Amino acid sequence: MAILGTPYWNDRKRAYFRQENNSFEHMLRCSLSGGISPLETCGPTAALNCLTARGYEVGVRCPGLYRPQPEDVLTAFFNDPGNFAALRAAWPGLDPERLPGNEVAQWYPLAVREVFGKPCEFAGEMSFYEAMAHLANGRPLQVCLRKPGHFVALVAYDEEKEEFILNDSWGGRWPDGDGFNKRLSKAEYGANVKPLSLIYW
Repeated sequence: MAILGTPYWNDRKRAYFRQENNSFEHMLRCSLSGGISPLETCGPTAALNCLTARGYEVGVRCPGLYRPQPEDVLTAFFNDPGNFAALRAAWPGLDPERLPGNEVAQWYPLAVREVFGKPCEFAGEMSFYEAMAHLANGRPLQVCLRKPGHFVALVAYDEEKEEFILNDSWGGRWPDGDGFNKRLSKAEYGANVKPLSLIYW
């Protein structure tokens, strides 16, 4: 038995991003009473955890010394009015003027391609065994949990324990404060994953 997964599933330094430390989350903490952020950037940060686990580079360069956090750039793409027509065309029926685009799984293929030039596909509902097969072939998955309503990155599969290994950008929701290489059982996958899966090729 082995752990099957993406090339960098176990590389914290290269392939693990947290959402609590970016500029969007800081802005929300400062603007909301009590300084409590709703942690809006789980989707873009889960996307980065998928892309980097796959081995892709996601660095963003500016002409000066500042290096933007890539999850901020992806979040900005979803919420830039200049992109609303493209988002509507990619998945009609939802209006990017009325909801944060980073909450819509169906818009990720467009955003990931436009920002990072990498392939991502909306797959919707995915069985446990389909998800296992993608991971066995080195393809990470971005899935959305029902409780809490939250995106995470599935990066590997433990054959012996029949569990997915996930990287959760919201480390603060775990008792040890760390979302790196956590586990998701077969039962929890079936009960707690929404039909909003994304495949990173």
